Amino acid sequence: MAQSYRWSVVYAATWRLATELRRRHGSDSLRLIHYYPGHSPTGIVELGPPAEGTEKRIQFVLGGGCNGELALGEPFGSVAADPVGEWESPNYVAQYLARDPRAVVDDIEASAGLPSTSKARSTTPTLLVHRVIATVLERRALARQGFRVINGWIDNSTAGGPAAFARAALGDDLESARYPDEQMKLASPLWQVSPMIDDMGPFVEADALSLGFDEEAGTAWRADRPSAAVDLMAQYDGAARKLAPVVTLVEALLDPR
Repeated sequence: MAQSYRWSVVYAATWRLATELRRRHGSDSLRLIHYYPGHSPTGIVELGPPAEGTEKRIQFVLGGGCNGELALGEPFGSVAADPVGEWESPNYVAQYLARDPRAVVDDIEASAGLPSTSKARSTTPTLLVHRVIATVLERRALARQGFRVINGWIDNSTAGGPAAFARAALGDDLESARYPDEQMKLASPLWQVSPMIDDMGPFVEADALSLGFDEEAGTAWRADRPSAAVDLMAQYDGAARKLAPVVTLVEALLDPR
């Protein structure tokens, strides 16, 4: 029987491990895609090369009965997943909770056939946004009110389109995009971090304040105030490139005042 974890813990583990892999290998080498397959409302977070190649896909399977299993190689499946290190099971959440996350990343890196690297890439706006999201999720993972993350482009087995928050943030720019691929290009760099009712699954609380992020622009905003975006890179540079003050500033955006 698969181990069950709080959704907020699953999201925190997913984003921490995925972000650390991208820090090591660069966002240009490992693109991050959030799929919403029809069998699961929470979907799959995938890291893979920007073009088709020989590298294995790294898939963090959030839901669909898997609740935190890692799949390497085959798309949308953990049953035939290649083994990871000396793990007894493919559950990456269990590894994240029990061990140093850097050691867990080492195992995933080696099993996926990625070159070993001890030095993180320079922080870009994209990586900064992902580091901030990962840290916010970790800070709230065991709190009464957990958080979930969704991408601005809903891509699943039946249909695709911009998420509601992406439509609100992009406004006329999205409406003027004539084709779905143009809309996807605009919406997919956007992410929303939302408080959820953790004991009922990944469902967002009604009227909850949420955070919006643009990984290309390196900005963050409160979902109901998209015009008041904060330049995270400027804040990061102003804080001597320390992450903690930037995360604290982003969390302050959730103040209802």
